[in-house]
Amino acid sequence: MLRDAREDDDITSGVVVEAMSRVLPVKLLQRYGKRQPKEVALTVRFTSEHYKRVLDLIRAHLDQTIALDDLAGEAGMPPSHFSRIFKETLGMTPIPYVMACRIEQAIEMMQDPARSLGNIALASGFADQAHFSHGFKQLTGN
Repeated sequence: MLRDAREDDDITSGVVVEAMSRVLPVKLLQRYGKRQPKEVALTVRFTSEHYKRVLDLIRAHLDQTIALDDLAGEAGMPPSHFSRIFKETLGMTPIPYVMACRIEQAIEMMQDPARSLGNIALASGFADQAHFSHGFKQLTGN
């Protein structure tokens, strides 16, 4: 209908094109748009149970890549909502918090003089010693 109206040169063509341009997005959203699951309410609060599960996940996987989606999934929230609630609760967003936990773990490991900085960096989830050094300086200022 839209193609035909564009090709026709009569007085109603403009009206049809305008009406279709308003209907088309609605129909596309109805057919292909995704809704949030009903069980995920955006009024969910970051409870102590959420906090415990997320922190357990972080501590158990400090030596691996931890994605925002993983943390949000553990809390049962959409990532953007989780990130906002996490920041409201802990004062920083999730990824810098994970970085701070990695640095904290690395500082504890540095108490063992037998461990190399490269080994500590890898065990704490950093790509290499330079990545660790950069993160350490960024967080501690040293």
